[in-house]
Amino acid sequence: MKFRFTMAAAVAGLVVAALLGAAGPAGARSASGTPVPACLTYGQDWRYTMATNGCAERLTFRIVYQDGERGTCVSLAPGQTSTVGSGHIGPHGRVDHLELCAGDSTVFVRHDAGFGNAITIRGDVPPLSWHSGLPCVNRAADLWECTVTGIPDGQRFAYKVLLNDRVWSTGADHTGTGGGVHHIQPAF
Repeated sequence: MKFRFTMAAAVAGLVVAALLGAAGPAGARSASGTPVPACLTYGQDWRYTMATNGCAERLTFRIVYQDGERGTCVSLAPGQTSTVGSGHIGPHGRVDHLELCAGDSTVFVRHDAGFGNAITIRGDVPPLSWHSGLPCVNRAADLWECTVTGIPDGQRFAYKVLLNDRVWSTGADHTGTGGGVHHIQPAF
């Protein structure tokens, strides 16, 4: 009988600890140690992580999970709340902190490149180049994420995506903005 009570108390303690650790405080630290503004808050349950931008300006940020995995950059307007990541039973576990995506430009490419193929990005502002592409990360069968670090926030740049860094997408160059999040659906 004593064993059952002790086991039940231990399980209850673990459940309470898990629930208390599921929400992140305002002003979670960034990877560089610079605090993310306290007006940007998040909460994580078993299925989703939600964030709310209570700041006066648009913020672009990402989740960093306890296993070190970084989420995709998300841009929220003032007053906006959105799902920004998976919950604590997801593949990366609990959120460790949020970090600003200053200098990161993200291009989401909707295209099923086919098994064994890859998408790259080229452009006119370093670190992009028209001579060789930077690799993009495959996030789903028809979704690629191209993160370009180092283009100053607000600076305009031209870019195109390529299939296997050899076949150019058709049509005119796309235009992006440093620190922005862009969505395209190219044809090849």
